[in-house]
Amino acid sequence: MIPAQVEGVDYQGQAACYFQRVMPKIPAPRAYLDGLDPADPATGAHYAAMLGAEIIAQGPDTVLAFIQEPIGGASTGPLVPPQGDMQAVRDISTRYGVLMIHDEVMCGGGRTGVFLGADHWGVAPDIIALSKGFGAGYAPLGAMIAHDRIVNPVLDQGGFAHGFTYAGNPLPRPPRRARRWD
Repeated sequence: MIPAQVEGVDYQGQAACYFQRVMPKIPAPRAYLDGLDPADPATGAHYAAMLGAEIIAQGPDTVLAFIQEPIGGASTGPLVPPQGDMQAVRDISTRYGVLMIHDEVMCGGGRTGVFLGADHWGVAPDIIALSKGFGAGYAPLGAMIAHDRIVNPVLDQGGFAHGFTYAGNPLPRPPRRARRWD
């Protein structure tokens, strides 16, 4: 989760390393390590409840977003969330007005049999970070996907200031203006 403000300090413009020291975390849904049945919807509810509890502990008005990999990658191995977890996380995020952000860098772009890892559960994150598999390993290509309700207010304020570490590579330039997804 990304706190919008903690102890009255506005984080706009602060160094990213500052977030690493204060960012609240919840455990990854590693049912197999906790001795829980990943096929049981109660297991998914158990892990999602941790998110709800942390949002309440932080104060819902101070939490901007919850960032997760829909299917774990480097830090957890190929971790698939338990039954019901992803839908419950979506419901909790919506209930508290917290953006659900999916890091699809490793599992997106068709790497799990569907285009986005979130597609396995039929959930729609508010923002998606996509890379690696997006260019199929042939081109350094990345994207941020977001709903118009998020994009339009940002564009009204002057747009996005972002880039990728491989932004100077001319190879992916022509296809970068792909169609908008609704």
